[in-house]
Amino acid sequence: MQPADGGGARLAGPEDLLTAPLLHHGHRPWSLWFGQFGLAAPPQEGLRFEDSVMLLEAAAQGVGVALARSGLIEQDLRTGRLVRPFEVSVPSELGFFVVWRADSRKSSRIHALRDWLLAEAKSPQPQHEPMTI
Repeated sequence: MQPADGGGARLAGPEDLLTAPLLHHGHRPWSLWFGQFGLAAPPQEGLRFEDSVMLLEAAAQGVGVALARSGLIEQDLRTGRLVRPFEVSVPSELGFFVVWRADSRKSSRIHALRDWLLAEAKSPQPQHEPMTI
């Protein structure tokens, strides 16, 4: 993601990101994205974030380009605060796990939460109009 004004750099294709200032997140390596295009990810240089909100704020301020989960940026895409420089989505190998103690007294509530989380994950996500820069 990058700011709606383009942050000064025009990105025509995935290879342009090889020289763009990349913002790094500890749980979303750029190698996942570059690998989709048969490109080797550049060395991890520059700013690194552990907090997604701070990562996205840096992208919105024009500090660099961020790799983000689609669910976290829906509002920013709708308002135009951030844009997707390319209409490409990359599936992530990263996942979430729900775990609990087998002997928990709260087992019925935990199962209800698990069932709700699974239902939410399976529900269709809202579609967005294509955005370009």
